Amino acid sequence: MQKQLLHTDKELINLQYALDEHAIVTITDAQGIITYANQKFTDISGYSQDELLGQNHRTINSGMHDSEFFQQLHSTLSTGQTWQGDICNRAKNGYLYWTNTTIMPFMNKHGEPEQYIAMQVDITRQKDLDKALKISEERLALAMSVANDGIWDWQLEDNNVYFDERYYTMAGYQPFEFAGEFAQFQQRVHPEHVDSLLKALQQYLQGKTDTFDVEFKFRRKNNGYMWIRGRGKIVERDDNGKPLRFVGTHSNITRRKYTEHELVESEQRYRQIFETSQAVMLIVDPEDGCIVEANEAATRFYGYDIESLSSMSISDIHLFSKKEKNKIQDINNKMHFECRHQLATDEVRDVEVYSSTVQIDEKTYLYLIVQDVSERIKAEKQLRRAQKMDAIGQLTGGIAHDFNNILGIILGNATLLERQITQHPDGDEKAQKRINAIKHSTQRAIDVTRQLLIFSRTEATSVEAVDINRKITNMHDLLAHSLTPQIEIDYRLAEDLWRTEINPGDFEDSLLNLILNPQARCGR
Repeated sequence: MQKQLLHTDKELINLQYALDEHAIVTITDAQGIITYANQKFTDISGYSQDELLGQNHRTINSGMHDSEFFQQLHSTLSTGQTWQGDICNRAKNGYLYWTNTTIMPFMNKHGEPEQYIAMQVDITRQKDLDKALKISEERLALAMSVANDGIWDWQLEDNNVYFDERYYTMAGYQPFEFAGEFAQFQQRVHPEHVDSLLKALQQYLQGKTDTFDVEFKFRRKNNGYMWIRGRGKIVERDDNGKPLRFVGTHSNITRRKYTEHELVESEQRYRQIFETSQAVMLIVDPEDGCIVEANEAATRFYGYDIESLSSMSISDIHLFSKKEKNKIQDINNKMHFECRHQLATDEVRDVEVYSSTVQIDEKTYLYLIVQDVSERIKAEKQLRRAQKMDAIGQLTGGIAHDFNNILGIILGNATLLERQITQHPDGDEKAQKRINAIKHSTQRAIDVTRQLLIFSRTEATSVEAVDINRKITNMHDLLAHSLTPQIEIDYRLAEDLWRTEINPGDFEDSLLNLILNPQARCGR
C-alpha cells in the first residue's frame, strides 16, 4: 500500500509539473478562495503567491463579462459538469488578458462542489489578431461598399469563381443570380473586348506582365453595357509556381469613361475655336512667359509664323512699361488691360488684352485674347482734340463778345469826338489824325473779333462765294497771334483763283486747325 501511495504521489507530482509547464493552473475552494496558483498564473496576473493565496478569485475579474455569463458558468459547475470557454481577466497593472479556460469541479459525498481546478491557456495574442482581422475586414467591407467595387476569387484549376454580392448588384443582377463560373463572366463581356481581355489575362498568368489591370465593357442585366476596370493578383501557387488562386476587384468606371469622352469632345471644340477664330489668341507659360501656342489670327496680326511665335517669349512682343519692369509676373494677375505690342515689322500697335487661365496636362497656363484697338485709340485722341478745340472755341467766343462790346464803346466815343472836332471852327488837324488812327485800329480789332466769333461758332453757316486768297490774308492777325513768335508765316498763294463757294467759318476753322495741329497736317 505504501509503495502504491508513493507511486501515485509521484504520478501526481509529474502531472502537476506537466500542467505547470504548459498551462496556467489555479485551485479554489467552494467559496471561490484561491488555494493554489502556479508560477504561470503569477506571471500573467502580476500578483505574487502571497497576494493570491487566500483571496477570492474575483480579484482578477475584468468586468468584461455580464452577470448572465457567470450564471451560466456556475450553473454548469453546480451539476458537476466541466465548463470550458474564453474568459477575459485583469492583471494587477490593469492589463486585460484572455485565456481559454477549462474548469473542473470536484464533488463531495453529498454531490456538491468542494473545490475547483481551472486550467487556462493564454490566447490574448490570438484574440488581438482576431480583433485586428475583424476590424480590417470591416474596413475592407466599408471601403468596398463606398467604392461600390465587386470582389472575385477565381480557383484556376476548376474555373470556379466566387463573386460577392456587390459584383452582381453593381450590374443590376440579383446576388448570385448567375453561377460562379468563368464562362458566365466571359459571356457577359462585350464581344469587341473579349479577345483583348483574354490576351491580357494569359500574359499575366504566364508571367509576361507584372500586373493585371484591364478596362472593358460588361453587360448589365437590362442588356446595356457598363465600363469595368478589372484588377487582380495571384495569391496562391503550387510547388512548381503554377498559379492556383487569382483574386481581384471590378470597379464601375462608366462615369469616368463618359467624362473622358466629353472631355475629348470639349477639347476638340476648343481646338477648332482656337485655330479658326478671327481673334488673336495666345497661350503663355506664366512662369517664364514663353508662348506655347498661337492661332492663325496671331500669325496674321504679328507677322510671324506659328513656329516663330511658339519659340518666342511674351516679352518679345509686349512692350513693358517702366512700372512693370519687364516682369511677366506683373501681368499674370491682370484679367483685362491695355498695352502696346510690337509687330514683326517693328510697328507698334495699341492692344487690349483679356486674360484667363487654362489647364493643359495638369498645368495652368495664361490664355490671352488680344484685340487691336489702335484705330479706337486714335479716334479717342482725335475726339479729345476736337473737344479741346470746341472748348477753346467757346472760350474764344466769350472773350470776343466781351472785347467787341468794349471796342464798340471805344469806336462810338471816337465817332462822337470826331463830330465835335469837325463842328468846331478851330478843329485840330493833329487831333483828327489821332481819331482816325483810333478808328482804324478799332476797326481792325473788330475784324479780329469777328474772325474769332466765326471760329467759335458751332452752328452751321451759309455757303458764300469768296476769294480764297483774300480770306486767307484777312486771317493774318488771327494766325500770327495763334503761333509762337519763333514761327514766321510765309504766304504762297496761287494767282487768278476763281471765287469759291465755301462756308467761311468752317474754312477758317479748318485752316487754323491745320496750322495748330502738326499731326493732322502730316496726315497721321
